[in-house]
Amino acid sequence: MEGCTTRDSTGLGLGERFNQRGNVFLRLVSHVQCAIKFAKNHNLRLVIRNTGHDGSGRSSAPGSFEIHTHHLKHTHYHDDFQPVGAVTTSGPAVTVGAGVILGDLYAEGARQGYTVVGGVCPTVGFVGGFLQGGGVSGKFSHNRGLAVDNVLEIQAVTADGDLVVANDYHNQDLFWALRGGGGGTFAVVTQATVRVFPDVPCVTTQLAVSAPEGLDDHSWMQVLELLLRGLRSFNEERIAGEFHLRPDPLSAILTLHFLNTSDLDSVDRRLAALIDKFRTSEIPHIYSSKSHALEVPRSVEAKLYASHELTSVQMPVLYSLDPSYKVSYLNMGDPNDADFRNVYWGPNYERLLALKQKWDVDALFITRLGKRHDVMNTIPSTGAGADMRSFNRDIYDLLRNHAEDPRLNEVWTAINTVTEWVDWITSNGARMIPSDIAFRFWMLRVYMTHDWGCGLTSSTAEL
Repeated sequence: MEGCTTRDSTGLGLGERFNQRGNVFLRLVSHVQCAIKFAKNHNLRLVIRNTGHDGSGRSSAPGSFEIHTHHLKHTHYHDDFQPVGAVTTSGPAVTVGAGVILGDLYAEGARQGYTVVGGVCPTVGFVGGFLQGGGVSGKFSHNRGLAVDNVLEIQAVTADGDLVVANDYHNQDLFWALRGGGGGTFAVVTQATVRVFPDVPCVTTQLAVSAPEGLDDHSWMQVLELLLRGLRSFNEERIAGEFHLRPDPLSAILTLHFLNTSDLDSVDRRLAALIDKFRTSEIPHIYSSKSHALEVPRSVEAKLYASHELTSVQMPVLYSLDPSYKVSYLNMGDPNDADFRNVYWGPNYERLLALKQKWDVDALFITRLGKRHDVMNTIPSTGAGADMRSFNRDIYDLLRNHAEDPRLNEVWTAINTVTEWVDWITSNGARMIPSDIAFRFWMLRVYMTHDWGCGLTSSTAEL
């Protein structure tokens, strides 16, 4: 394509990764348009990638041409935003580039006196899969809705390479699809304008209960009932919270977020009624408190087992209790759920499919879990080799983008020195070499041991 080469003078460069896929790192909206036209003209499998936090593999694919949007970093606050085509204004808002991460957005918002409805991980891109997948906020959604409920306008590049504005007045159908239909499916979002809210204080508190050894099931169910009733009571007062269960040791944690207050005593008084129910119950209990808690590093085996347990045991049991309520949040769902159309989108799936056919006629944009076109648009499993390469490439990008581990080159050099260079062919025809496999295994251990992207530290994992 004219004007788009493998090393454009404007800085639009193509690169190669472990699996020999082309990558383009974008810095301008014109780069996005150029990359899309290049992919379309050369019949490439196009995948959109922001910060690479997607656990279901939607931001990568074997043999694909990837465009990276994490360099599109710009933020502009509006005292009273007026969408294109509107005759009235919508109040304070912020326009966020596709590459802006939540940590930076929160920091700038604090300086401006505002906050947005966002998630907890500071290195997740706000405008990417988080926003386009719905944008659940554990702290703000009970009071301010989902992130997509607060979108006022979106700028995006379509599969034809056209730059369009989508809001309540222009391209309304695309605007609807981009707010919850899933990232990487309909267009490349280059920026979004969302409502902002006054930055208010917040007190977050946790009530943790651990089951002593030998506690009978009936007593433990009483504990859970008390906590769940407490959570429901607070939710009815529009106080956000989460409830977590852990199997070993058996424990339950209730986390609550009290907005617009910094009075710890008032929060303690609110919790007193719930704690008193434990005092008056017949459940054996011990009180304790903790500050500056540290999280135990995760292990590979435990995380893999937990994933299998979730898919094969826990979710089927929960869904069986009420099959009509089989729903899930796209950004944290089970990537192996065969019923993903109904679980994620329900009756909206057919409308989303029609919009996919309208806005992406040639099925240029592909995702692992997405809308299907007249051809298979989701990426099927092509053997363990492809899955591992795709998964470990996500791991590599997370480390490269967020950790910058100084030992990376040292480890790679050491592996090359001691490993014999012999080509291996996987079941799907992919070429892998022992040094590549060893390096990926090390990266896998690093990733599983630490939550890269959320509180990064140096790893001490050994080969």
